[in-house]
Amino acid sequence: MPSRSPQVVIVGAGPAGLLAALTLAAYDLDVLVLDKREGTGQLSRALVASIRTLELLRRFGLEDGVRATAVDVDPCAWITADLRSGVGRRQPLGYPVGTDAARVSPTGPLWAPQHLWEPLVLERLEALEDVSVRLRCEVESVSLLDDGALVTFVDHATRRREQATTSYVVAADGAHSVVRSGLGIAMNGPDDLAEVDRVEFRADVDAAVGPLGCGLTVVTSSDAGGVLAPRSNDGRWGITCEVTGSTPRFAEMDAAQLADYVRRMLGVESVDVEIEGVRTFRFAAQLAATFRSGPVFLIGDAAHRVTPRGGTGMNTAVQDGFDLGWKLGFVLSGWAREDLLDTYETERRPIAAHNVERSASASGAIQPPEEALVWDLDGRIAHHWVAPGISTTDLPGRALTLLLGPSAQCDLVGAAGPVDLHTLDRSVCDALGLPLAGGILLRPDGKEVRRWTRLDAGVDPWEEFAAASRGTA
Repeated sequence: MPSRSPQVVIVGAGPAGLLAALTLAAYDLDVLVLDKREGTGQLSRALVASIRTLELLRRFGLEDGVRATAVDVDPCAWITADLRSGVGRRQPLGYPVGTDAARVSPTGPLWAPQHLWEPLVLERLEALEDVSVRLRCEVESVSLLDDGALVTFVDHATRRREQATTSYVVAADGAHSVVRSGLGIAMNGPDDLAEVDRVEFRADVDAAVGPLGCGLTVVTSSDAGGVLAPRSNDGRWGITCEVTGSTPRFAEMDAAQLADYVRRMLGVESVDVEIEGVRTFRFAAQLAATFRSGPVFLIGDAAHRVTPRGGTGMNTAVQDGFDLGWKLGFVLSGWAREDLLDTYETERRPIAAHNVERSASASGAIQPPEEALVWDLDGRIAHHWVAPGISTTDLPGRALTLLLGPSAQCDLVGAAGPVDLHTLDRSVCDALGLPLAGGILLRPDGKEVRRWTRLDAGVDPWEEFAAASRGTA
């Protein structure tokens, strides 16, 4: 445990909670992460990490590790009636790939199953001095205080009930959030859009049918159809089928029948199939009535539930965690007023609402990359290389960042917090549309606070940031 009461308690160690903790750690704050599980989840859940998610993981030095877990397929769909025929059509899922991705980012989207890279983030957090991660600790309640909150939880390892007082609570405890329910915050929207069965298995699919270039293979055969997707690099796969009146129920099949279904879908009789499990779940598209109650904030699935269509759920959660993390970091470091935290919901809700609505549509998985990318990148500075291996998107740090043209001259005034300075060369200025004597002030998320066409006097970046946050810039 930290030597002092934690300044922030994070409930839940999924992608949202982990990124919030990782972000807060950059501000030297005492953070307590509580999760009722024994470790990160082992079930396959989200499969695609978007461009912006990879940019954030890159920020913390995790890109290479996550890339090592990725399956070598593009995040797109191949739709066919017969898997062995080679006849079908390629369908984009909203993710740019190849040269299209390289034009907009120093990284690119990956077919990187969530359960494989989550442990990398957890391991990083457990090595940090100011972050305490306690597993098998189940939160029972969060009570609001005049100056913070009281978190009551049970440590299942010791069977003791404990309490922690804190300035802020981050509820990242998933779709069935105990924290959200305890605060009486309603979820609006349907939770019964579809019922889906999934069988998870091991088989050498590549040897049986050849390498599949797309992450999703949609087989439309009436005999044995469904959506086939790799879950790892070692032969783990899943087949998902929406339950209708005419579809067989995986839950009603034994292992031999399930293996036979897999073989019929693959069109191969001799492949060995090891059934690992069957799951049934419902599609929901819901948005919390509010993302905040006093010192308590909802992020990830606690704030918004999306169906797998479009693959935005985990990526939205990661970006929630980062956004709230740096804003809490600013406030608790004394660099910004408490009302900065109001911008968490005003900025994140429109994105969550868009992704919830998209996922509710039967065609929500299908979207041109140029349309989906706007919501994923969320207005961060455009990508241009400033040095080998370093992009403009890599420049924003934990505080404020001032990008200067080579002819700009300014003195920094004010002392609310640190400012990182970077001088750009002519080619990058031209690419950004920045005059050579100009400057751009960036937040930690890479969004512009202010742009100057000419800088030749004193500048107070933190006052500029405060004014922009109040909407008075």
